[in-house]
Amino acid sequence: PGYNASSVTIDNFKAASAAVDHLMTSGYKRIALINGDLRYLYSQQREAGYRAACGKNWQAVVYADSLEYQAGIQAMAELFTLPEPPDAVFAISDALAGGALHYAHEQGLRVPEDVAIMGFDGVPFGSVTFPPLTTIEQPMHQLGVRSVQLLLERIDNPEVETVNEILDWKLLVRGSV
Repeated sequence: PGYNASSVTIDNFKAASAAVDHLMTSGYKRIALINGDLRYLYSQQREAGYRAACGKNWQAVVYADSLEYQAGIQAMAELFTLPEPPDAVFAISDALAGGALHYAHEQGLRVPEDVAIMGFDGVPFGSVTFPPLTTIEQPMHQLGVRSVQLLLERIDNPEVETVNEILDWKLLVRGSV
């Protein structure tokens, strides 16, 4: 916000809300969020979507110090120190969700029977985790291609109008929820 620059993104608020709705309709009641740095707009939007979907239901948010796998392990460990740990975890990135899966396996927790885990991004490694990771899939290739197109248009004509495009995303249901 505040920059006169074009952007290409997805509706992070709606995608996060849909993720939480999916967890709720799957029967989970204590849904936690593993978020990242709130300096980033997508982190703010995804947390807002999480909170809106949870409403007055149980909520717990842990802020990871990075979006790395190891940070997901640490965040999940923190969630499981709560007096009443979550029965589902929504992570704002697949790498964080992968770390959460790792922690669950180390603790002998069954996914999704004991705790469901859901990611965000749709990166390829999510299909080979055990169980395969349910996630919000972003159109990564389209995001990159369209961003470069807009950049080249701006280079060719610095006065070109600012464009803010929102691309479609999808809920990719696999075995972790």
